[in-house]
Amino acid sequence: MIANLAGERKSFLTQLLARTLFLVFVLWVAVVFMLPKNALAESEAADTQTAEHKTELRWTSLNLCVDQFIQKQFALAAHADVDASEPTRQAARVNVQFVAEHRGRVERIVAYAPQHVLATTFSNPILVQHLRSKNLVVTVLNEPDSLAQALALQAELFRLLHGAEASKSNVPLSALNTPEAKANLLHEQRVVWLQPNHYSFGSDTLFDELLTSLGAENLGAIKGSGLVRFTLEDVLTLKPDIILLEVADEEHFSLAHSQLAHRALQRYLANSDAQLLLMPRTVMGCLAYELDTFVQLLLPQER
Repeated sequence: MIANLAGERKSFLTQLLARTLFLVFVLWVAVVFMLPKNALAESEAADTQTAEHKTELRWTSLNLCVDQFIQKQFALAAHADVDASEPTRQAARVNVQFVAEHRGRVERIVAYAPQHVLATTFSNPILVQHLRSKNLVVTVLNEPDSLAQALALQAELFRLLHGAEASKSNVPLSALNTPEAKANLLHEQRVVWLQPNHYSFGSDTLFDELLTSLGAENLGAIKGSGLVRFTLEDVLTLKPDIILLEVADEEHFSLAHSQLAHRALQRYLANSDAQLLLMPRTVMGCLAYELDTFVQLLLPQER
């Protein structure tokens, strides 16, 4: 009996030892093979995140019109639902600090640490100088005063957002080259843009060249070049076919809007085929950035 107990005890110890050795072997396999794989996976994930962080672009814009252009491009890219991994979707990797976010505060811009700051000739030169003193790269875009310069500006912004290859397919005003558009151009129609306080744009301006490309005549050019005086008397004398006026609101009401109530102008509009077009401030105030939108609003089939 004692021999049997000793045999059972030996068998039990043998089984226990075998199980212990098996568990040790399993743990050894886990330590040797599983943990390095997890560590490798974590390392690869970290490398991927680092690479993505390196390719992520951070911009700061100092101009509301630039903000507007970039936001529209982002909206178009999202609507197109293009694969973000494509090289042409550089816009998907661009994060922009807009004017509403930094409000011209140096400390907010520096804290954002942009790789690129986009300014224009209308931007605060002191702010631009201060940002450059902080070793930030600031590009000052020239404000276009011709159609060629406006097209070049849009091409440059599009290249920065989408890459060089994608920019080749984006040609502002390309819709004007279609037969349908050519049939609906403003053939010799007389147009004036009434601005606040009796001003308009004359010859040698972006507005003048844009109207010429649409087949229209800019009545402001009769008054001279650049920014010219254009009064209510000029409207009644030159008799425009189309009068452009920015949409008024309580904050942006001007003398040009008050003239709409003038009896002489009301009689002229009532007794002629002249049209009064109220244009969005976002378009007229950023004309160089909104060429296509301006054309769509002005051409007859879009009214």
